[in-house]
Amino acid sequence: MRLLVLDDERGIVTLVAGVAKDRGWTVDTATDEAAFLSRFDENRPDVVMLDLQLGDRDGVEQLRFLAGVQFAGPVILMSGFDERVLTSVWHYGDSLGLRVAAALPKPIRLAHLRDTLAAVERPAEAAAPVREAKGKKGTESTSDLITPAAIMEGLNRGELELFLQPVVDSVSFRPIRFEALTRWRRPVQGLVQPDLFIPVAEQDDATIDALTFWVIDASIALHLRLLAAGYRMPISINVSAGNLRSLDFPDRCASVVERAGVAPSMIVFEITESVATADVRLTTDILNRLRLKGFPLAMDDFGTGYSSLKALQQLPFSELKIDKSFVASAQHSADSVTIVTSVVSLARSLHLECVAEGVETEESAAFLARLGADYLQGYHFNRPLPFDGAMEWLRRVAPQP
Repeated sequence: MRLLVLDDERGIVTLVAGVAKDRGWTVDTATDEAAFLSRFDENRPDVVMLDLQLGDRDGVEQLRFLAGVQFAGPVILMSGFDERVLTSVWHYGDSLGLRVAAALPKPIRLAHLRDTLAAVERPAEAAAPVREAKGKKGTESTSDLITPAAIMEGLNRGELELFLQPVVDSVSFRPIRFEALTRWRRPVQGLVQPDLFIPVAEQDDATIDALTFWVIDASIALHLRLLAAGYRMPISINVSAGNLRSLDFPDRCASVVERAGVAPSMIVFEITESVATADVRLTTDILNRLRLKGFPLAMDDFGTGYSSLKALQQLPFSELKIDKSFVASAQHSADSVTIVTSVVSLARSLHLECVAEGVETEESAAFLARLGADYLQGYHFNRPLPFDGAMEWLRRVAPQP
C-alpha cells in the first residue's frame, strides 16, 4: 500500500508514517498543499490521509482535487474540529464520488489509527491485481478500458462471477441469506471490483439491463446449488436506476423465477434511496408490482440521502438496511449511536426487518444485537467470497444435522 499523508503538524505526520510503515506500507508525506500535489502526481498513492485544517488552506479543497482527478482509493480524514464537521465533510466527500474510509478526530488515538489502517487494507487486498496491471500513472491500455461495450463482451465471455456475503441473525449469528456481489475477472487486470464497472454499466440502459438479468440468473443458479446442499437461503440482489425505468421489469423478473421453479421470496431486491426516488411515480409502479409478485424489497444504505423517510413512507419496502457509515462510526460517535438506535426503533415500529451493514467487530455486533437489529452483515462474519468459499464457511458455521 502506498500512503500519502497531508498534515501541517509534523508530529502527526511522523506518527502516521511510523504506524503505516510498521504495517509494511510505503509512505509519502507533505506538510503543505504544494508538496501534496507534487507527491501525488509523482507517486500516485493507493490511500490518501489528510487533515481538514491546513493553515490558510483546508482539506475540503483537497477533496475537490481528488475528485477532479478521479482518485479511486480510500481517503482518511483527520481533524481537531468537532465531530459534526468531520461527519459533514465525510458526507461531502461521498457526494463527490470519493471513497471516504474513516474520519479520525484529533488527538489521534494510536489504537484507532491502527484499526483504521487495518480496515483499509482488507478491501484493498481484493483490488490489488487491478493496480498491478496499470502503468506508473494509473493509465490503462485501450483493451483494458472499462466501457459498456467491454462489459457486454465480458458477459458474453463468461468473465463475470458472483461473490456471496452472508447476512446473519443478530442473536444466534446463524446465516439467513446471502447478498450477491458482482466481480469481473478480466484476463489482464485480474479481479475488478464493482465500484469500477457498475457505474459505467449504468450509463447505458441496455448494458445495465443485461448485467442485472445475468445477476438474477446467476443468483437463482447459486440458490438452487445451496438448496441441493440442504440450505434454503434467499439471495439479495442490487437493482440500479436503469432497471426501474422499464415497466416490464417486474414481469420479466417473475418469468425468470417461474421458469427456474424458484419462489419469488428467495430473491430479495435491494434498492438505494437515490434509485428509489429518481422518478417516484414510475418507481412506485414498478416496486409495488414487484412486491405484489412476491419479491421482498430492501431499502439499502438507509439514512445517506435527503429523502429517506419520504421514500420509506411512499414505497413498499419490507426491509431496511442501516448504512455501514453509521454502524462503523457508532463506536466513537454519540450522534451515530443515536441515529442507529432511532433507525432500529423506526424499523420495528413500521414492522420492517432491520439489517445493519458494515459490522466489523465483535463489540459492534453485540451492540447492534442489544439495540434490536434483526440481522447483521459485515467483515466480522465474512467478506464476500466465491461460491465454493461461501459454502465452506456455511458448512462450518451451520452444519447440516
